[in-house]
Parts: sequence; C-alpha cells; structure tokens
Amino acid sequence: MKNLKKILIPLAVVVLVIIGAGVYKFKYLSDQSGYDVGGNKAKVEKQTQFGIFMVLEDQRAVQMEGDITNTALKDFNNLLKNYPNIELIKMKNVPGSSDDDTNLALSKKIHQKAIKIHLMDGAEIASGGVDFFLAGAERTKGKILKSVYMLGVEKATNRRSTIQLGTNSTYSILDYYEAIGMSKKTGRRFLLFHHQLRSLQWYPLDDGSRDREIMV
Repeated sequence: MKNLKKILIPLAVVVLVIIGAGVYKFKYLSDQSGYDVGGNKAKVEKQTQFGIFMVLEDQRAVQMEGDITNTALKDFNNLLKNYPNIELIKMKNVPGSSDDDTNLALSKKIHQKAIKIHLMDGAEIASGGVDFFLAGAERTKGKILKSVYMLGVEKATNRRSTIQLGTNSTYSILDYYEAIGMSKKTGRRFLLFHHQLRSLQWYPLDDGSRDREIMV
C-alpha cells in the first residue's frame, strides 16, 4: 500500500502540472493577437475600407466612391497610417461634398503628398468632387467621362446663375486653387466658368472646352 502511494502521489502531481500548463497555454494564446489557441499564427484580415476610400490589392492605390463628408479627412489619415505607400487615387462616382472645409483640407493634403488621381472608366464627379480631382499631382482619365461643377445644388434651376466673388466661401475656394498651383486669374476663370454652366448639366470632360488644360 505504501509503495502504491509512492507511485500515485507523484503521478497525480504530474497530471495536475500537465492540466495547469494546458489551461495556461489556452488562456495565454487566446489573449495573443494574431495567434490561435494552438500557437499557430492566425490569418488576420487587415482593414481595407476607410469611409469612401477602399485600398486596392497592390496597397499603393485607393478607389474612391461616394460623397466627401466631414469624416473624410480622418478616414484618409487612418488609411495612410496603415498604408503609407499610397500613391494613386482612382475616382469612380463622387457627386460632391457635404462639408466643404473638410473637402478642401483633404484635397490640399492629397496635393502636398503628391498623390496622383485617375478618373476611372465611366466615372462621374461633381461639385466638390471636381475640386478634389484638381488636387492630383498628376491627373489622368479613362473613357466616357462626365463632370459637372455646381455651387449650392439646393438652389439649382434651369436658368444660368451668377456668383459673387466676395463671399467667404469663394475666398476659400480661390485660396485652395492657388494652394494647388493655379494662378489667381486661372482660378477665378475656372470658378466662374463652371458656375455659369446650366444647372445639373453634365458635359464630357474631354469635349475640348476651354478649361481642358486645367482639368487634365
């Protein structure tokens, strides 16, 4: 009996140690990011969607689609933290911006970082989307493109409109045009020409209009 105890006690200790080690391993590895409970490196899906920006497979290009909202700059900053080698933005359908200040700040950042912008085949951009496009260090385009520029869609009519250049909003946009390399004369002409288009009228980007050298 004594001999049996001498055998069972050490055996029980060994079993308890093994069980304890197993519990510890399970808990420890479960808490470790990037590993499964077996200690194998787990596949972690990296975030690729940041608001209206989606990182493409090569991790050097981004597709952009949707309205530019007040979170767009924050979204893009987060994107760059995760993908610092972004060098191209591909615009699809960007109907405008709901926050002009954010749009201009974001666009300036794009220009300062010398990021290129490409309009995808069939792309449609409008209003603040056009201003964003102008920020590209290089601007290229696909086929069958359409673009429109409108200030204040809520006041759109079928008549030609005029614009007062002395307002804070126009000062901001003209300052932006200068920041991305336009002369004062060119920026003013660009703003006036596009605002005088008939409201909601779409026109081909490559139709030979007099702002072609600015747009592309």
